[in-house]
Amino acid sequence: MVNSYSNPVTYGPQQPLSYDGVPNYSKVQVQEQVAEYRPAAPSSIPAGCAGAVLGAGIGCISGIRKNPYIEGSNVNDKFAVKAYEKNLKNLEEPVQNAYRQGNVILKKLDGVKNVEELKVLFNENPEAAKEVCSALGKTHEEFLNSVSEKNLSKNKRAIAKKLESANETRFQDMKNQILKAWDSKANKFVKPDGMDENLFKAIKKSTYGMKALTILKRTAIGGAIAGALAFAAHKIYTHKKSVPTEQY
Repeated sequence: MVNSYSNPVTYGPQQPLSYDGVPNYSKVQVQEQVAEYRPAAPSSIPAGCAGAVLGAGIGCISGIRKNPYIEGSNVNDKFAVKAYEKNLKNLEEPVQNAYRQGNVILKKLDGVKNVEELKVLFNENPEAAKEVCSALGKTHEEFLNSVSEKNLSKNKRAIAKKLESANETRFQDMKNQILKAWDSKANKFVKPDGMDENLFKAIKKSTYGMKALTILKRTAIGGAIAGALAFAAHKIYTHKKSVPTEQY
């Protein structure tokens, strides 16, 4: 019996067969094709913006609830200074001058290079100079006569210390008045019996702007922190999602 073949018999390495018209790609070619059609990782910028908006809202609510004037029995230093200066016009003129002139001396004192310049500074601010000399137990003239080039630096430090101490006393007195007017249960200022009307008005006026500043500050901080966290978290998440898992 004779066998017939439609194709000649061949030996050796053969070309890989393909089925149903589908090419036989290599592993590298498959990876390239998958990468070409893989959708790009979503941007983390929208997530960061959303986090910033949410954080800003939380910060705003926190700022509204936050009392920027008093915490426990501690009055905010800036608020006390602001209230004192608001009430300054209600005080006697010598008291006003002593405070304002004292601040001028404190500002210029470091620049005083000799006794003559110190005398000029004192003579230009007599109410504050009188206050300093009185605290040192001397008259204006006695004090200036005791200052020499050798002890100028020492006396400058003594002057600064007395002026700063006087201001601390003023502000502490104002803090005591503020605490008297603060109703912790109502979380607001209420005029107590016996308090001068002008003093109470000065305290109330000093609150203007402080609440808004606290809200703005907390809104900005809350938005920045939440936005940064959302941005970073989304970056990490999208990075993990974009890493291909090779399974064949």
